[in-house]
Amino acid sequence: MLIFLFLISSLFAQAQKPSDVDIDRRLFMPRSLGLCGSMVARINLNESIYFNPASAAHSKSFSTEIGYAWNYSSELSKRRMDTYYVNAIDTDTDLFGGGVGYYKKKTKGGAGSEWEARGSINKLISKRLAFGLGISHLSYTYFNQASTNFNVDLGLLYLLGQKTILGATAFNLLGDDNNVRTRSIDIGARQAFWDFFAISLDMEHRFDKKINISGALELLYRNGMMINISARREQYTQTNFWGLGLGYVAPKLSIIYGTMNAINYPFSFTHSFSVRVFF
Repeated sequence: MLIFLFLISSLFAQAQKPSDVDIDRRLFMPRSLGLCGSMVARINLNESIYFNPASAAHSKSFSTEIGYAWNYSSELSKRRMDTYYVNAIDTDTDLFGGGVGYYKKKTKGGAGSEWEARGSINKLISKRLAFGLGISHLSYTYFNQASTNFNVDLGLLYLLGQKTILGATAFNLLGDDNNVRTRSIDIGARQAFWDFFAISLDMEHRFDKKINISGALELLYRNGMMINISARREQYTQTNFWGLGLGYVAPKLSIIYGTMNAINYPFSFTHSFSVRVFF
């Protein structure tokens, strides 16, 4: 709780121009925005495809999701960027679980576009420990410059107790000569206190850069209403964020909205909306 309060206070710190701009391409789904990326220590979420390929292994479910996100990118002369995405996870198997995801981003005005296809597999090593492997293929074109990137993620998830979860992910192990996607290690924890309240905390270290920290408070009421508030401090871009998530979560259907906004240069509001169906 003290760390989360520190994150909130850092939002009002004096803004500084970042030494480099490095956008986290995983931050476009509503829960990831509402939690400011505090996603590594989670169970039974489609976001596991992007944040921790091991984190869905402890569940037994099949779900699909479709969504839309939009934001204005100052790197692209404040042009609007639209993101369309679809994904699915299936962990109701005895051998391996896994998921697939696809997104397409387009910038209005012809500045460029990108798409990414991603897949993951996971396996329970024991009742408490799960392992996951993720692969991704990214292709982008901006200002007549095109490139592609293939990468690999590795993840672990450990149930320390009934209400305590620990997670760790090594992202983008193959790296990228163009620094489009950098290698990093993310360690996260989630502590539930009652059936309706939990705290999440993630610390990510990007190689050759600095650590960023994100934390979130989560409320889930018995009627299915969900509220998330979060904060994030990116040391490598010296940027402070806040996030908010709202939605309805039921056994068969989830409808979620999330937003994340930076206090200082160089980002602006990002909004996302999705519908998720469980089978």
